Order: sequence, then structure tokens, then C-alpha cells
Amino acid sequence: IWVRDIVDLLWETLRLRRLKAQLMESEAHKGLERLLTPLVDALRRRILVEGWAARSASAVRDVNSILKKAGLDQDAIHAQTLSLKLDTFERIDRMIMQSEVRRNASLREIDRHRDVLAQRLREASREIVDAEFAEIAPQNGAGA
Repeated sequence: IWVRDIVDLLWETLRLRRLKAQLMESEAHKGLERLLTPLVDALRRRILVEGWAARSASAVRDVNSILKKAGLDQDAIHAQTLSLKLDTFERIDRMIMQSEVRRNASLREIDRHRDVLAQRLREASREIVDAEFAEIAPQNGAGA
């Protein structure tokens, strides 16, 4: 049961990390729009953001050029996206942390039970070694 819990918690953690990365990618156009607001007019910004989101080569090239002129890069887009969705990212991080805490607790519980079992086996082994025994002679015609 504990192994299943640990596996489930590992999968949950990985799933949440993937979702976090997907959220960053899916919301990046909003971060880009916010970043371009002081740099270009509204119509051009909308066209650039839509083209960039559609991965149009010319739009990506234009966006990179505008960002470079402003001393910015792709990290600035991610920073703006993070700031727009910070509450959501924090909630996902808390969920990841809770999953990791539960996983670690399960691992500690397995370790604790393993130690208890090992102690019991040592005690049983000592009892067997320390036990007294007597040889019993074979009964009439039995043996050999």
C-alpha cells in the first residue's frame, strides 16, 4: 500500500510540474502583450502577439528585434507571465510541496516499519541460537 502511495505521489508531483510548465507556455502571450505595451502601439502589439502565439516566423523575428532594442529577451516574457499568474503558480507550488511532504512521510513510515521488522528478526534469531535443544534417539527401527 505504501509503495502504491509513493508511486501515486511521485506521478502527482510530476503531473503538477508538467502543468506548471504548460501554464507558463499557454499564458506566455499575455506576458508578451504586457511587455510590449510601452514599446509598440495597440494595433501592432495585437498583430505581433497573435503572430508570436501562432509561431509565425516573421512575428517571432519582429518580437525578438523589439525586445532586443529594449534590452530584453525571452526571460522577460516569462517574468511578465509569472507576474500575471503568480497566485496560480504559488498554488501549484504548494500542491507540489504537499505531495512531496506526503511522499516523504510514506518513505519514513516504510523505513520505520523496516527497522521494527529487522529488530524483530534479530530477536527471533537470537532466541533460536540461544535455545536449548536435546537430541532424540530414533525409536525402534526408525532412523537412518
